[in-house]
Amino acid sequence: MLLAFQYLQQTQPTLYTLLFGFICSVTWLCLGSTGCSIDKIKYASFKASPTGAACSTTTGEAAACSTLCRASSLCKLVYVTTCDANGQCTCAFCNQLTGVDFSQANTEFSLNTQLIGSNTQVVPLPNALVIGQPLLVVMTLEDTTVNLKFMMSGGKIAFLTEIRFNERSVVSNSFIGYWGREDRFTPHFNFQLGQRVSVFCVVSSERYDLYFDEVLFKHFPHRVAPNQVTHVSLNGPKSKIETFRR
Repeated sequence: MLLAFQYLQQTQPTLYTLLFGFICSVTWLCLGSTGCSIDKIKYASFKASPTGAACSTTTGEAAACSTLCRASSLCKLVYVTTCDANGQCTCAFCNQLTGVDFSQANTEFSLNTQLIGSNTQVVPLPNALVIGQPLLVVMTLEDTTVNLKFMMSGGKIAFLTEIRFNERSVVSNSFIGYWGREDRFTPHFNFQLGQRVSVFCVVSSERYDLYFDEVLFKHFPHRVAPNQVTHVSLNGPKSKIETFRR
């Protein structure tokens, strides 16, 4: 096996980089786990303009960009900025995603995410929420009132988003020993009972940006630090989190 890798490195450097990056990524994601399902490793791609932090660039073939990012334990965001006539591109790698604009679909970017919960109503966050680490959630709306909550210890709520079918509204708040001021802004209410909804959440240093099906619903300033969030829950007798990635 070692000789085969040495041969690839000398004769097919691009293929060697792709394969080596993939193996490194699988090894990194599997450390400390019992077994490693391929489903735990996934790149999610979006047509939108991202904003990142702790970024660097490198030059290579476009097909290699995602694999090279995946080989880094810190890289969360990758996208191609420019390519020349020879197929050599500038790839941007960022350790944080700080913003996204779905109305500007002139860039395709990918996120390095890991599945940490599925078919559940509660997802523990052993390392809390991390600024710059995006959250990708698919959930079902099976109840007339559905609460998506970023929870702290002691039953406190850092960020509550409540979908109310009876009011046709989406309301956000926090409970940190007392209820804060409600955010009742709702750009539209096209939800239906039984619907599957994709949730995209950017955790920036100042706020949460919450998107439902790529439509911005909330800019919610932090009322407590994200590193105090211990788990995420979805409340409703029948509703559930189908997948939770970060």
